[in-house]
Amino acid sequence: MPSSKRSPKTHCFIASDHAKAPLVLIETTMSAAHDEKDLQGARGRPPRNEDELNASSVHSQVMLAGHSSREGDRFASRAQSAAERAYEEIKAHAMEGRLKRGRIDLQRLADRLRMSQTPVREALARLSAERIVAAMPGQGYMALIPSARQLRQLYIWSGELAGLALADARVCAPPAQTAAPEAGQPLCGPYAGRWAQLLSAIASAHESGELSLHTRQTAERLYQARAIEPLLFADAEGELSQFCAAWREDRRDWLRAALAAHHRARANEATRLSEALEDRCEHGLQTWP
Repeated sequence: MPSSKRSPKTHCFIASDHAKAPLVLIETTMSAAHDEKDLQGARGRPPRNEDELNASSVHSQVMLAGHSSREGDRFASRAQSAAERAYEEIKAHAMEGRLKRGRIDLQRLADRLRMSQTPVREALARLSAERIVAAMPGQGYMALIPSARQLRQLYIWSGELAGLALADARVCAPPAQTAAPEAGQPLCGPYAGRWAQLLSAIASAHESGELSLHTRQTAERLYQARAIEPLLFADAEGELSQFCAAWREDRRDWLRAALAAHHRARANEATRLSEALEDRCEHGLQTWP
C-alpha cells in the first residue's frame, strides 16, 4: 500500500551576483511548510538585478533542474540583450553630440528606450568606464561636452598612438578589407566615422591589443569634435582622403609625419573646437532623449 507521507518538495533557485555572471543552479530540498516563509523572505528585499527579479517571479513554478536552467538562460539572454541595446543606442547619441547635456534622467531614458531602468543603468555604468558619460557622486550620470583642455590632450594622445603603431616595423601591411579608396574618390560614412575607421585600422594591424583598444576609445571620445571639423577647417575632407590613400599605399613614413602634424594642429585649435561644441549645445541641437 502506498505511503500517505508527503514527499519533500524540491525547488531550484537561480542565483546570479551580476547580470553577466554565469547562472548557477542551487537545488535545495525543503518541506512544504517552509516554502511560503522562504518565498516571503526572498520578496522582502529588492532584487539585485533583472535576472534575480525574473527568477523570483517563477520561483514557485520551477520544479525541475533542467527546466530551471533553460528558463534562467532565457532570462539572462533577455537582460543582456536589453543592456547591450541600451549601451549601443546611448553611446551613438552621446558620440554624435545628440545626448542632452547635464544630468541624465534615468527614468526618461528608460521610457525612451522602452525598457526598465536596470539595463539602462548597466549601460551607463559601461559608458562611464569608457568616459563617454561621467558618473557624478550622488547625482547619477552626466552628459558633458569635452573642455578645450580635454580636447587638446585627446588630440595629442591620438597622434601619439598612431605614431606608435606606424613606427613599429613589425606592423602588418594594410589588409585589403581596411584599405581606403583612391585619393579623390568619395569615402563612405560620416567624416568622424571615417577618421575612427582609419586610426583603428592602423592600430589593429599592430600586434598590440592594448594599442588597438586605446586607439578606439580615444577616437570615440573625439567623435563630437571630429564631427564639426569640416565646418571649421576647409581642408578637412581632402586631408583625410590623403591620409587614407597613404595608408592604402603603405607609405608609413609620410603618414606618420603627416598624422603627427595634423594632430598637433588640431590640439592647437582645441579652444575653437570646444567653443563650437558649446554653441551647438546652446542652439538646442542636443535634444535626446
